[in-house]
Amino acid sequence: MFRFLQPGRPIEQADQEWLVRRLNWLLERYGSEYLIRIPPLLPTVDALGVPFDRSPKAARSLFSWVCRHLKLNEAHIAFKLFEAQRKQATEFDLLTGSVSFASNHSAGLYEDSYDQAVLVDKELLKSFVPLVATIAHELSHVKLHRETDIDRLWPDYEKLTDLAAVFFGFGLFLMQTAEQDINVEGEPNRRMGYLPTALVCHTLAIAAFVQGDTRVRWMRHMDCRTRRFFKDSHRYLRWTNPPAVSLGPDGLLALGSSVKPSLDLNAQLQRAISREDYSEAARLKKLIDEKR
Repeated sequence: MFRFLQPGRPIEQADQEWLVRRLNWLLERYGSEYLIRIPPLLPTVDALGVPFDRSPKAARSLFSWVCRHLKLNEAHIAFKLFEAQRKQATEFDLLTGSVSFASNHSAGLYEDSYDQAVLVDKELLKSFVPLVATIAHELSHVKLHRETDIDRLWPDYEKLTDLAAVFFGFGLFLMQTAEQDINVEGEPNRRMGYLPTALVCHTLAIAAFVQGDTRVRWMRHMDCRTRRFFKDSHRYLRWTNPPAVSLGPDGLLALGSSVKPSLDLNAQLQRAISREDYSEAARLKKLIDEKR
């Protein structure tokens, strides 16, 4: 293949390295069932088979459905709805006499004290897709905390949780809500999600690529912007020679030889230790030992 015909890189190299590293972190803990074998869930009421009438009861039914999909026992997870409020900050401007306010609003919250609880903003009852996306994100917190060594102090903690929700099948839901504005009266807009739209689409493209799905029928659920992101990523993965990302015999993803890591393994090891990501540090140490 002529090099000048190869598609350009759709995301930054550092983002691709992070994505492959964290997808492998999930693959090592959960296997390839979700990412490799099962297409993403379609973001429609009919696809989930749960009636949705914008009521708290319907939200509870969706919560139960997502729990079953993630193989979580909902009996030990409280589900609550809350109303977003704004709280007064302590700053007072002497020149203008104005008081500054800070929003405590979030689309969803995860509480991990004595009992685990998922809280969702009542405003999300108005819209099916953002509601499911938020529930999926918060329940991914529960699943990762119960079943992995994830730590709240990791710099990419929330971003990794978003990626886990995509990994578990909710990519099309997060794709439609990523970077979406959250409107609260009297407050500046906030954005939903922690994983940028381009990375959600690139993850979906990786899933389609390793599944050998070239027609991608579920692409009809994308708008013009996300379809462009997805197509750019899918084309890049399909036509880059050697492959930018490939699935190895060990069931893990690997960066192609044409994609050189931005840091050598020793530097990556030091970074993992500095952020106290000891599982990643152990993986890198093993790779370093194997290369000696």
